[in-house]
Amino acid sequence: MFFIKGCSDNAVVNNPGTSFVSVPASSFSSGYAVSWSALVYRVLSDQQPNPPKCARIYSYVSVAIYESVINGIPNGRSLSGQLLEMPAIPPADPGLKYDWPSVIAASVPKVLIASLDSLFPSSNVLINNLQQSQYDEREDSVGTEIFERSKLLGTTIADKIIEWKNTDKYTETRSMTYFPPPRTQNPAFWEPINPGDMALEPYWKLIRPFALDNFEAVAIHYPYTFDTIPGGPVYEEAIQVNSIAANLTEDQKQTAVYWNDKLRTATPTGHWFAIADQVMETMNLKLDRVSQVYAILGVTSRDAFIQCWKEKYDKNFLRPETYIRDYINKDFYAYIQTPSFPEYTSGHSTISGACAEVLTQMLGSFQFTDRTHVPLGYGERTYTNFHEAASEAGISRLYGGIHFNSGNVNGTETGKRIAQYVINRINLHTN
Repeated sequence: MFFIKGCSDNAVVNNPGTSFVSVPASSFSSGYAVSWSALVYRVLSDQQPNPPKCARIYSYVSVAIYESVINGIPNGRSLSGQLLEMPAIPPADPGLKYDWPSVIAASVPKVLIASLDSLFPSSNVLINNLQQSQYDEREDSVGTEIFERSKLLGTTIADKIIEWKNTDKYTETRSMTYFPPPRTQNPAFWEPINPGDMALEPYWKLIRPFALDNFEAVAIHYPYTFDTIPGGPVYEEAIQVNSIAANLTEDQKQTAVYWNDKLRTATPTGHWFAIADQVMETMNLKLDRVSQVYAILGVTSRDAFIQCWKEKYDKNFLRPETYIRDYINKDFYAYIQTPSFPEYTSGHSTISGACAEVLTQMLGSFQFTDRTHVPLGYGERTYTNFHEAASEAGISRLYGGIHFNSGNVNGTETGKRIAQYVINRINLHTN
């Protein structure tokens, strides 16, 4: 088993020993957590929050899962005091019995609903149905007294996480206006391409991260000076995008579409959580272990989006579609729709590099099959390891014509650095 070790000395310890009388979390199936992760994917696929929002939602749900289970993990350590400004989470009474699946079933729906801007009636039905089915099963299993005590613990955990969530500056950024600086000021600047496009989450860098308190420690800044001359590095990168677009193979097209992660998906973060769900079920992991994986995956994906969006809007570099039309081929169109935010670095690449590193460190390096998009008719894909999948996700943006390759390569490496930063900072155990 991989143990996360960190440098934080001020964590609040919820479970200092093994004196709890409750059945340990390691005795329960991973399904009690994986089912909620799968439901989050379905809800977000229906409601379609943008990619940074999806990462934020997954991050709070992941913390809720972990904190709901922490008292059932011998020598487990809370994330309180380790994540930025996270308050102490109400602990379980070590002398009383709790049912950890019931704690999860009480906390996760409350945190999920509170993290959404709005809730579709159909999504509400899905959430209520899963919660009630788990409630019924667990009350029958452990009895009303333990069940009700566990529910109460779950709701108090959720309340504290929601209170923390409400101070992360998300609400403040909803009312902030942004006007992209014009390219007449600098030809290297990004500009919206499609009619009606507006800059997506230009102030996301203001959202409070969980663990990444030093952006420069992981950043790889844009390596080139803007140029429009044949032989210049930017020009040659644009030539590469234009050439690939003109000669796309069927496999490249399928790869671009597979990793597009837009309509009817839960965006890149959801795709990687879905991969984690599939792999952990195949490995037959228990509730304690999957909660730990979700915790680190949630923290990392959140912080990766914040760092990536800071880099995007700080650099404000134009998309290949703009550059190529202006300087190389006025008839160029990207194979997939160009998103409405700056180019560098690639969000897909950054998130994929980060999540692949987390899963490799926590679960290992091995072949796996991704069936996330089978319901969409894309079929399944098998990879040698998580990093191979991340590399494919990155190059898919080149095939799609929406990123220069430097944004993909450096994004993937930045994601790895963010994951390593998180892993080094967070300690899931007290020893």
